[in-house]
Amino acid sequence: ATHTAGSGAMVFQDGVSPSPSYGGTADVIVAADANANANLGGYGTLETFFEAAERRRILLRWDLSALPMGVAVESATIELYRHGGDAASAMDVALYCATREWVEGTGNDFWPPPSYVPDGATWGTCDGSTAWGAGGGDYDGATDYGNGPNGIIDLVSLPAGMSNGWVALDATAVVRAWVEDGEPNHGVLLRPLSGGETYHYFGSSEYGTASRRPKLTIGYGDGADGFLVRVNFQPAGAALPSGYCADYGSAYGAHGALYYGWR
Repeated sequence: ATHTAGSGAMVFQDGVSPSPSYGGTADVIVAADANANANLGGYGTLETFFEAAERRRILLRWDLSALPMGVAVESATIELYRHGGDAASAMDVALYCATREWVEGTGNDFWPPPSYVPDGATWGTCDGSTAWGAGGGDYDGATDYGNGPNGIIDLVSLPAGMSNGWVALDATAVVRAWVEDGEPNHGVLLRPLSGGETYHYFGSSEYGTASRRPKLTIGYGDGADGFLVRVNFQPAGAALPSGYCADYGSAYGAHGALYYGWR
């Protein structure tokens, strides 16, 4: 593997960038007020909804494998395009780091029949069958990202009566942890924390206009002075682990192989 030096920016957005063939965004609404078997991974809209309490939140994840190796993350911005809703009240939306793998799924019905078997995340499950640790998705609610020991990476206030347009959140801290520190990328979770009878619709990765789908823009610099060396042991016959740059495996007979890589 060769270290890639330099600086620049890369945008991750389905159907647009890094190339028109990119399809690495996963996103889904998890809805407390929907049927228990409702998966909304195939829905063309994402939604934050706060009634008398929180009703609907968003899970988002991008495949970042196209990012050059060895870079230092200088900035990371998530942008969602608001295309409708009812901004009856101001709404605070908090960004958290998801801490468990989840499946987007292909569902698009808030109230499917009892016979429907979801193929992705619901309010109660991460994949249609495996329960979350807590309803609505597992996330880091303790790390201090500069907003106190509450896990909030960024907080945006959507004003009452707001019009359509882009909403931006700063995800630098968590993206840096994924890219530079090798932390698992399970994506992020967006929670509405306030906003009586208020909901906002955002374009999802299935939204008809590709340029208004969720996007993550990462600004990066040369990370040549800070290589990260990682070691991973895999069972015999397993593939090279995701995120490891070099396939230098040391065989351990029938037990497996030791892989190591650098970023």
